[in-house]
Amino acid sequence: MILGNKHISLFFEKAIKADSLSHAYLFSGIKGVGKHTLAREIATRVLNTENIEAHPDVLFIEPYNENIGIDTIRSVKRFISLTPVGKYKIVIVNNAHQLTREASNAFLKVLEEPQGRSLIILITDLPEMLLPTIVSRTINLRFKPIKADELKKFIITSKFKTTSIEIDEIIRLANGSFSRAIELINDPRLFLENKRELLKLIKSSLSERFNASKSLSVDRKILKDKLYNWLWISRESILSENKKTSFDSLSSLLQLHFIASEPHLNPHFALDAWMLKI
Repeated sequence: MILGNKHISLFFEKAIKADSLSHAYLFSGIKGVGKHTLAREIATRVLNTENIEAHPDVLFIEPYNENIGIDTIRSVKRFISLTPVGKYKIVIVNNAHQLTREASNAFLKVLEEPQGRSLIILITDLPEMLLPTIVSRTINLRFKPIKADELKKFIITSKFKTTSIEIDEIIRLANGSFSRAIELINDPRLFLENKRELLKLIKSSLSERFNASKSLSVDRKILKDKLYNWLWISRESILSENKKTSFDSLSSLLQLHFIASEPHLNPHFALDAWMLKI
């Protein structure tokens, strides 16, 4: 089920009907607005199948150990070099911003030298972390946040156990994200706890921040999840009405998230540096 962004669905309906699909697309936008769902629907329609999971012309790429490495991109290159059973060889890359630098450079060559009838869809909620050259070689379709009335209608018709006041609060905090709305319905403390934790960190002493930095650096996955939630808060300018403050915070967190995504980089020192600035 896809809520919102009907214009993008219509765009692909026309392209599929006219057999005029391009080689590569970038689906960008906040988490939970239907990017992955639409990519799967496109594959289903193009290949005329109900089971794309088992279809020999579809390759799904997901990060392994929080990264998409060079070996995975080599497998993509081999895959699209094969003759398709149907119309296209289709590659769907989820969380494309987790491509390592080496993998990004290799993937760039795949985009520069399209083979046969291949269709590549990159999906990301952090397009800022992709190489600009990768972005420039795709058709970038920006998914807009889902409208509040559409989210509200879905929550009400799905009969979740919520009051009208809770629904309005969930919609406000979800800020256009379907998956974030579901997370908040299942655990309404999620957003508030992350916001409270970040505010507490900002107000703490330098020694307390360095202790937090040391603790967070132990587990890279936990750190990335934490940074992602703080990115969400910073993105929506919740910490401050000062746009410059919010932008600076977002830029710093993006850099941290990138460092945490690169296995050869040590996030501890970068965290310490960030702790000095907040």
